[in-house]
This record gives sequence, C-alpha cells and structure tokens, in this order.
Amino acid sequence: MATKTFSGRGDVGKLAYADALALREYGMSYGQYCGSILLDYVHAEHALPAVSTANEMREQRAAALAHMREMSERLRGSKLAQMSGEDMKRLIAGRYE
Repeated sequence: MATKTFSGRGDVGKLAYADALALREYGMSYGQYCGSILLDYVHAEHALPAVSTANEMREQRAAALAHMREMSERLRGSKLAQMSGEDMKRLIAGRYE
C-alpha cells in the first residue's frame, strides 16, 4: 500500500486535548488516529464524520441526563441501589466465572 504524509497546523491546546482523547479512547496519538481510524471511517462511509452543532450537543446531553435521572429514580430503593461499588464488581465478575 502506498502512503502519503499529511500535516496541518492547529492550536496547541486543542491538539493536546485531541491527543489525550485519542490516547484514552484508542491508545494512540491524535496523528495516528487521523492516519488510521479517521481515514478508515472516511473510506468506509465515503464521507467525513458529521460534526454536531453546539445546539445538537446540548440536546443530546439533556436527553442523556434525563435518561440517567429516569434510571436512577426507577432503581431507587432496589437491591442494586443498596450495593457498594465492590459488591457490584463481584456481582458482575461472578456472571463471567
């Protein structure tokens, strides 16, 4: 496979943040992410990833928070709600033994 080097300039703070996210999510630098994950997506989808507007992101966040509140209300008082973090870990681990 032939390859080509590409580069761009960006705000140092934004690049550091993107690098940290790529490392956390994919275990690679942002440059490696762009040269692999992102390019693979573009090739497979024949399009660039859609960028959400600030309003869409607020709506998605509000919907997610509403769902989390609903779940916490539904589970309030249940046996699961009374468990400690360690108890939950043991419960989950026990399902895979």
